[in-house]
Amino acid sequence: MKAAASKPTPAEGVTATAMGPSGYRAEFGVLTDEQIVEAVRASFEPSELTLTDEQIVGAIGWTLTVRTAVTKVKALLTA
Repeated sequence: MKAAASKPTPAEGVTATAMGPSGYRAEFGVLTDEQIVEAVRASFEPSELTLTDEQIVGAIGWTLTVRTAVTKVKALLTA
């Protein structure tokens, strides 16, 4: 029986800052950029959200959860 797969931990010398938020999410996070963008889009009506995927990723920054990502995008849309 195989052990459950787990996410690797960052190697010594690999900093989150060097990887950037998208790289860090892809390597060590639970959700990828694509999954977070999809969840953010699902949280809005199509007419409410006119941002591109790149704009959403830029707005969410280092966010790792959908809830925080939606909050950041709402703040951007109301600014």
